[in-house]
Amino acid sequence: MKLESFSLFVLVILNIVGCSSITSTDNPVIQDISPLSCSISELEKFMAFSIHFSTLSDTEKKIECDKLRFNYNVLNDWNSGWSLAYAINNYSGCGTINEGISILKKIRDTKLNSEQIEWLLDQHILLLGQLKTIKIQNRINNSLHREIKLLNEQLSNCQDKKNTMLLKLHELKSIETSINKRLEEEQK
Repeated sequence: MKLESFSLFVLVILNIVGCSSITSTDNPVIQDISPLSCSISELEKFMAFSIHFSTLSDTEKKIECDKLRFNYNVLNDWNSGWSLAYAINNYSGCGTINEGISILKKIRDTKLNSEQIEWLLDQHILLLGQLKTIKIQNRINNSLHREIKLLNEQLSNCQDKKNTMLLKLHELKSIETSINKRLEEEQK
C-alpha cells in the first residue's frame, strides 16, 4: 500500500505540474547530469524501479543500492540519486536518512529550471525528515518501554519482598502473642 501510494503520488504530481528539464550552464559538473525527461516512459521506469525494488531480497536491495550509489557518485546520474534516496526511504540497509536528504538537496541545489521539480524534491526531503523524526521517536519509545518493563519487574520483586516480609511479620506477631499468652499463664 505504501509503495502504491508513493508511486501514485509521484505520478499525479508530475502529471499535474508538467515536465521540465534540469540543466545548468553555471556548473560544469551539473552539465554532465542527464536532463530530466518527464515522459510517460520515464515515469513508468521510476514506478517500475520502485515496484522491482520492493520485490528484492535484502541482499539484492543492497547490491541495487550500491549500483545506484555508483551511478550517482561516479556517473553524476541524478536519476540514480533520486532512486537511491527512494531506496533509502524503503530499506534502511541502503543508507542513512541523512544521506538520502543530502542527495536530494544536492539535486535540488543544482539550480533547476523547474519550480515543480524543486517542489517535488522539497516534498521528498520533508518526508524523509519526518521519517527521521518518527524513527527517533520510535527509538525513544522502545527505550522507554524497556525502562518501564525493567521498573515493573523491579516493582514486582519489591511487592514479592514486601509480601514475604509481611508474612514473616505476621508469623512473628503470632509467635509473640503465643509467648505472651504463656507468660501470662505462668504468672497466674
